[in-house]
Amino acid sequence: MHLRFLSSLQFDPKFYEASLLGGLYVSIIKDDVESGNKLYELGLLHYSYDFKLNYYLAFNYLFELKNPEVALKYYFKILEDIKDREDNPIIILRLTNLIKHIKNEDERSYMLEFIGSAIQDMKSAPQIQEQIIKKLKQETLNN
Repeated sequence: MHLRFLSSLQFDPKFYEASLLGGLYVSIIKDDVESGNKLYELGLLHYSYDFKLNYYLAFNYLFELKNPEVALKYYFKILEDIKDREDNPIIILRLTNLIKHIKNEDERSYMLEFIGSAIQDMKSAPQIQEQIIKKLKQETLNN
């Protein structure tokens, strides 16, 4: 199936559904995460700030391939573009969990700053904001 989705994208590179649904199908049903990621990445060539493509790609890198550094790139893209989504608190919590994997001190500081500004931009979920702040403080103290 991976090849069918790829051929669809070669025929029409902007065929969004082939990237999104093909990536989901190949990643989950066929259990071929690498091929699913290729489909997502092809979609991102034309829809670089699409929430779903970035989110599923970040999810695969984080949970399936155990590569938090690459996952960060896609989670950041989501937060840079979309400030008022209702699932932003979940994404921010995931980002705070990734802090421990960042080895470069400058990148870690940038991430803490970025998350702090994202928290301030959130208009809802004050309880989740408190949890995020606690988690940030805990991560900072542990490192």
